[in-house]
Amino acid sequence: MCGSGASTADALGPAPPLGYTIPVPESPDVTVILVHREGWDRAIRCLAAVRATVRSCSCEAVLIDNASKDDASSEAVRAAGSLPVTLLRNAGDLGYGSACDQGMKLARGRYLLLIDPDVELAREAVDRAVHHLDLHPDIGVLGGRLVDERGAYLRGTTGHHPTLGRRLLQRLGSPYLPPLAGKGCDLRREPAEPTDVDWVSPVFLWVRRTAADKGGPLGARPSDRDRAAAWCRRIRQAGWRVVYFPHAQGMSRSSDRASFR
Repeated sequence: MCGSGASTADALGPAPPLGYTIPVPESPDVTVILVHREGWDRAIRCLAAVRATVRSCSCEAVLIDNASKDDASSEAVRAAGSLPVTLLRNAGDLGYGSACDQGMKLARGRYLLLIDPDVELAREAVDRAVHHLDLHPDIGVLGGRLVDERGAYLRGTTGHHPTLGRRLLQRLGSPYLPPLAGKGCDLRREPAEPTDVDWVSPVFLWVRRTAADKGGPLGARPSDRDRAAAWCRRIRQAGWRVVYFPHAQGMSRSSDRASFR
């Protein structure tokens, strides 16, 4: 079960301008890294879903607020329940990638779950991902299955790097073409089982702590696709696998945010 920690608004007290920390376990299984920018209801819903779905592993959460005008952080921490929370409030909007980098520096978990507040976890998603990562120590990054509010798979959330050979096969319409499509060679047919890929969406992925250290910072790039592809490439070059994992699901309430079509 998840470790316990202070989580009520009273335990928080007045928030310093840039951030504060609630005590967390020394080495939890998972650190959930959630980057927030306005619309606290999304962060509250996401943290509540994490709390409700985790059953067999220990977790902490790192909540990064990118200079929201309003403040409902107490409600967000309350939604996390027994989940220990570290809250960092930035004076300015650093963007998603740079804020994730902040979260990864604060994380203590063996695995880090990067998740956008628009994504709501399905039951046992975290437990299943941790179990798969424990069974396969060569996997550095594990991308979850993203669906829309109707339950349909979101294309453009995982794929391969576009090579000249893949471009040629696409143009020729070869029957031997792997299930790729789109300018970023995203998977057009969803695999039913775990599948090696080149990149996965940075708004819903698990990364092994040691692999994240090799990948370096996500940083700021022109697009989420470019950022995810470059980061995953560095991790693969360090000898880790990047895998799409359809057995851990999240529902995105903003398809445009999650998909890179």
